[in-house]
Amino acid sequence: GWKRAGWQQRGRRDLPVTAVLPTDEALEAAQRLNAIAIALVFGGLAVGLGLKGEPEPCPACAQRGGEACIFCDATGRREAPIKVSKRDANDDSIMGLTRRSPMECTACKGAGMILCKTCRGTGFKG
Repeated sequence: GWKRAGWQQRGRRDLPVTAVLPTDEALEAAQRLNAIAIALVFGGLAVGLGLKGEPEPCPACAQRGGEACIFCDATGRREAPIKVSKRDANDDSIMGLTRRSPMECTACKGAGMILCKTCRGTGFKG
């Protein structure tokens, strides 16, 4: 019989237990194989999740991302500046807010375009 670590057998003398361990080269080869397998699994997942095909155009805006702002004629600027009272300006400065240009269109926030609500301005679904 073989002696197991920590066990004694009756009637026989104790023999030293020797274990057969893999060599350093075998351990390195196994580690390389594990690293390659993990890289292949995660690479395959990334490619699989990335294959969504061509993006579909937004049916609401026909890939334009929105429509020209009718309030500023797509310029992003107003004809007359917005009047800000001293009290509002003071309240904003106390709260740490900064006002936009008084000539900026408030409807499109200076972009000159009202973004599509369906695609959020991207021009594509989802």
